[in-house]
Amino acid sequence: MNLLHRSAPEHLMYDIFRKVDEIDRICYSLNEDKIFGTVSVTMPKFTPAELGFIRTVSWFYVLYFELGKVSIDYFNNLISVYDNTLEKYISHVHTIHQLRTYLQHNLDPNKQQNKSIQKYCEGWLSTKCNTAVPATDDHWFSCLIELLQEACSYLDALAFCIRSIEQDESKETILTNWSSRKSRYHPPHQFDQLISVVANDMGKDYLDTERFRKRYYPEWATHFQNCKANYIFEVEARKLIESALLADTPSILPITGKTIMEFFDIPPGPRVGEILQIAKSIYAKEQCSAQELLNQLKEKL
Repeated sequence: MNLLHRSAPEHLMYDIFRKVDEIDRICYSLNEDKIFGTVSVTMPKFTPAELGFIRTVSWFYVLYFELGKVSIDYFNNLISVYDNTLEKYISHVHTIHQLRTYLQHNLDPNKQQNKSIQKYCEGWLSTKCNTAVPATDDHWFSCLIELLQEACSYLDALAFCIRSIEQDESKETILTNWSSRKSRYHPPHQFDQLISVVANDMGKDYLDTERFRKRYYPEWATHFQNCKANYIFEVEARKLIESALLADTPSILPITGKTIMEFFDIPPGPRVGEILQIAKSIYAKEQCSAQELLNQLKEKL
């Protein structure tokens, strides 16, 4: 077997722990904050190699996309500022995201996004063990070693970036921007309980909270990054949720222009369109039957 010693993954993982700790200690000395913090996920076991590879991908996903999400995005944009030869190592973070999807989800090859993920991951695997579809323990061991080595290179680049900031005359501005970015980041789960409350207040307690949040979360996250300082999360989030709920209301009314003309005994014309607009506003606040909608229109008119 022309491979590194079987204890190599443990040695590399120990080196990774050390690098993560070093990065966090530098950050804390600069700004009393950390990029990663405590990883509660158990260190992956590396045997058998296939299972070890899958566990390792999951461990790095937690590190980069749960613990370090905002900070990783922020500092990755600065790595090339201090040394553009290090930019190539940033792709490791993207690789982890793609591999996690590839290994833990059912991909539909008929969907372009899924097809792209599969192509990327199988291309990566092929370059590491000479096959796009690893089958043997040796195949998976090669991929595992390569993944850990890529992580070491990336964390070295990140550490170099942080140490460069430490010496930068613009250090205070960079760190203030980092703190601002972190304070404006609200993970998806923070919205879930509020969505349920708002939906219930609006008579939409049937709402699928998780599905609704997934649909609008990217838009909401962008909104908070652009908010003025000292906003109150619950107030701003409620506005966003209410607006989205109104926009999410089915636009197909239970009545038509013909219904309005017959009910109000009016001829075709602009007035029909005006009443339809009022009907849409009423229906957006609370879905109801055609007769109830007509009754509410009658009261308003």
